[in-house]
Amino acid sequence: MPQLIIHRGTSYCQEYVFSNADCLLIGRGRGNDIHLPDSSRRVSRCHAALVRLAPRSERYFLRDLGSLRGTSVAGQAIFQHILREGDVIEIADYELIYSAQEPAVEDFNPLRVVLRSDAGQVLDGNTASLTQREVQREMKLTEPQKELLESLLQAANRRTSGKDLLEQMLPAVLQVNGAARGFVAAFREGSKGVFDVLARMGMSPRDQIEITNADFLSVLQCGQPLVESRVILSPILEHETVMGFFALERPEGGASFGQPEAGFLALLGKIAVSRLRGTASRTRALHHAVMEWPAALIGRSAPMQEMRQQILQAARAGTNILLQGESGVGKELVALAIHEAGRYASGPFLARNCAAITETLAEAEIFGHAPRSGIAGADAEGAPGWFEQAMNGTLFLDEVHALTLGLQDKFLRVLQEKEVWRVRGRKPVAVNAQVIAASDHVLEDGTRGGTFRAPLFFRFGKRIQVPPLRDRVDDVPLLAFYFLDRYAHKLDSPARTFSHQALRVLESYHWPGNVRELENRIRTAVSKVRDREIVFSWDLQEMASKMHSVSVTEEEAEVIDGSPQRNTSTKRDGAPRPMSTIEKEKILETLEATRGNISRAAKLLGYRSRQTMLNKMDRFEIPRSYGDTELV
Repeated sequence: MPQLIIHRGTSYCQEYVFSNADCLLIGRGRGNDIHLPDSSRRVSRCHAALVRLAPRSERYFLRDLGSLRGTSVAGQAIFQHILREGDVIEIADYELIYSAQEPAVEDFNPLRVVLRSDAGQVLDGNTASLTQREVQREMKLTEPQKELLESLLQAANRRTSGKDLLEQMLPAVLQVNGAARGFVAAFREGSKGVFDVLARMGMSPRDQIEITNADFLSVLQCGQPLVESRVILSPILEHETVMGFFALERPEGGASFGQPEAGFLALLGKIAVSRLRGTASRTRALHHAVMEWPAALIGRSAPMQEMRQQILQAARAGTNILLQGESGVGKELVALAIHEAGRYASGPFLARNCAAITETLAEAEIFGHAPRSGIAGADAEGAPGWFEQAMNGTLFLDEVHALTLGLQDKFLRVLQEKEVWRVRGRKPVAVNAQVIAASDHVLEDGTRGGTFRAPLFFRFGKRIQVPPLRDRVDDVPLLAFYFLDRYAHKLDSPARTFSHQALRVLESYHWPGNVRELENRIRTAVSKVRDREIVFSWDLQEMASKMHSVSVTEEEAEVIDGSPQRNTSTKRDGAPRPMSTIEKEKILETLEATRGNISRAAKLLGYRSRQTMLNKMDRFEIPRSYGDTELV
């Protein structure tokens, strides 16, 4: 597991070994995963986050969370940074040294040659030289394979480095190829047959995959795949040069690998290897990479921690589950987390909205219809309903309260008997799927009012209340940066951080629309930012207009040297304010965001020169040291 060695001069030294969390918080507050005590308040309460690069990965990137004094790696201020072996993170007077604990290949080889009767088979290497179009023409790609190719091409177009692309693709590569574990390796330049493991999945640094062919390196160097009973070694080529290889192992009892898998792996390698070109070493991919947060539940507050425990309990139980909570709280994400942590994870996750279908078509949509059922516009061959489509997986039904009482009765019968009758069907179809229902109504009240069947309500063995965003306000900054990074990438915006005033506005808002509203407001703000890295409070126009100014915290008051005229009250009246007041507040906010850099603040505000900015500061009686954290 990765770890941080934390130093503060000679007076403080601590080791932190990463947990299995997708996101870890660093800061002065005691609630952070990595607590950095600091009486001088140079470390912000919630200073930065460590975010997992991909599901099940052991690689992380560092994300500054709008800290007042910033975060640096090797002396360079950063917004985001993929952590690499030996990186030194600098926060105030703390140094955090990152170690991934990856052993060199000469210390431990992830492949072990054993003598067995099932000798490996060397496949024809021609497939490795095919182009994407040729591979698609030569072999029939499955839908998951097509989806993986599309996502990899998109990542390559965003200039993700080859090493990071290989790291990000590995979990999906294993899943698409039915492998239980594996790794991807790169041969060292100038060292024949010596390779480094770039990423591994499902195996620790001391685990080994057994093969029978002692000449596997020679086979790979010739550009040929090697297949054993449950193992495939597939070369990664750039033209005629072998850059590295995939090593995948299927579980006991799994089908053998063959030519189709070898060709598909060769194509994946082609996409990634183009990003490795031009580096001093093939194992050093130092290009800027897109750092994507995992598509998971974001938040480290106490309500979120409690809900994660409920998710694990529900996943282990495997019963039908009811999620209740206000609109926009993220009930579908909770359902997906339960699915991925439970016994149905290998099956499909089918999400459907009960309020989005008309009453006349609802029965056929949910339960399916038989061939030649006579339903207008229906397929004459018949069609499966939602339960059959979710076979051996999870069926997520949002707004389940929208079902009519008659459909609720039929729904209950399916849950009880584990079989479904298609419309006009002559015999039932056995079904096996976990059902997770969700509603923003209080269904217990519905059972008393006669709008929801009590037997159906009590058929859900586990009920989870998803908390509204106002009850976990500590998660707002983390969610804000998650959506900022997400939409900055999607909308090709240079936005990378929030001003302190913008964060105060976000934290002070009551969020009636919950996480969905937060997402929409961040997306709208990011779409406006086309020429700067900072999202200001005036980019959140509607919210900022409701709160003309927000209280400055004790911490910020100590950092921002300054203005005795600074408004520290929270105003919510709709009275118009003078333009001079608005301009002064913009100058103050911009100086805070630039940490007192007057030239940069002038540029962000669109002033002609630094002198114009200085003249305005003097007119508004703003000290020229305002916002300069180095003077505190």
